[in-house]
Amino acid sequence: MHAVPDFLERFSAERAGDVVIIAGNNRRKAEYISRAIAAHARAGDKPNGHRYADFESLRRAFADAEAKGVLLYDIMTERHEITTMLQRVFSRIPFVFGELLRGTRQEPSVVKESVHHFSKQVSGAPVKRPAWFFDTAQQGDGLVDITTHLVDLVQWECFPGDILDFKRDIRVLGAKRWATVITPRNSRR
Repeated sequence: MHAVPDFLERFSAERAGDVVIIAGNNRRKAEYISRAIAAHARAGDKPNGHRYADFESLRRAFADAEAKGVLLYDIMTERHEITTMLQRVFSRIPFVFGELLRGTRQEPSVVKESVHHFSKQVSGAPVKRPAWFFDTAQQGDGLVDITTHLVDLVQWECFPGDILDFKRDIRVLGAKRWATVITPRNSRR
């Protein structure tokens, strides 16, 4: 572990291991991933990037990883949660689930939602977030972090084994986005 100002240079030069998990502030995540792949390390995190500007860098990192035989992936922990695993199994049994409907814009065939809280407890202790966690320019927002899991689960549960081609298989038909306003008064709760 390198907790020093030149950690990235030291990591690249020393190469103490071959697995890199990058957690925390997402601002330079795509750069860190590219550096890990260049050092022939396996890399994983979620999200790999949080801005559209990261997309090309990540596409190159995935191509470089494939060329070097190095694994690069998003860690999708929700796949390992027991109710999610059971949901996937049951959705593959026609007698139980039926079949997936085609869906429309007005009535999609799959709807996913998730509730997350700014203030929460883990193992009985309040989670303390650093200030940058609330800066979408550094951390991204719910659309990047939380929704990544939901989109992954739809593909994993409904289309196991299918690989989506983002150029051919994905179209954004509409979107809504809104802010969650946190004031000093309600941040102390």
